[in-house]
Amino acid sequence: MRVTVDSVITMHEPPAAVAAAVREALTIDNPQHVEASKQLRDTRGIPERLCYSTQIGWDLVVPRGFGIELRKICAREGVEMDCDWSGMTRGEAVDLECSPEITSRAYQVRAVLKMVREKQGIVVAPTGSGKTVIGALAVGNAGRSALVVVHTKDLLDQWRESFARVYGIEAGIVGGGKRDWKPITVATVQTLHRLGMSEVMKRAQEFGAVILDECHHASADTWFE
Repeated sequence: MRVTVDSVITMHEPPAAVAAAVREALTIDNPQHVEASKQLRDTRGIPERLCYSTQIGWDLVVPRGFGIELRKICAREGVEMDCDWSGMTRGEAVDLECSPEITSRAYQVRAVLKMVREKQGIVVAPTGSGKTVIGALAVGNAGRSALVVVHTKDLLDQWRESFARVYGIEAGIVGGGKRDWKPITVATVQTLHRLGMSEVMKRAQEFGAVILDECHHASADTWFE
């Protein structure tokens, strides 16, 4: 099965069994409908279910983050994936030299290597484990320009300080009244939201990697929009 990967995943003429399994996996109960039903409120106008796959002609389009699950479905159905990654934004190459004062712990090294190898996913680590350092090291290891998205000024400052400590560089800042875009940039989601979709999409082409800090907030309206 031919698959194109860019900001979304497009399956070109997927086998019926794969398409059915993907649609089932990406169709969920609408939490708003469930909550309204529990409270005996009017549910008219609230979809009962949400579907995150889109049929376009003979092709099926799914979110970019569904790639790992798609591989599992194809393996289960005995379907080989022929992936075209040419549409992925590469950004620009960056050469960052880690400070000799930075000593990585074994679990941080494992996390960095897996982030770079898998290209997408979620890093889960406890408080105090140095997640911003892990992210900064992953950026340097990947060697591509990067955008880090945060939701508070404190996190923006924390990432800025991490890049300064790990690489001795001053990251670009977009937030807190600043609009300083650089190959390594930290931005608040609120500022990106105010910039508008067209400006954000234009800027996104400049980066080869995106990190969402505290990504469990990504379902909030401001993040989603």
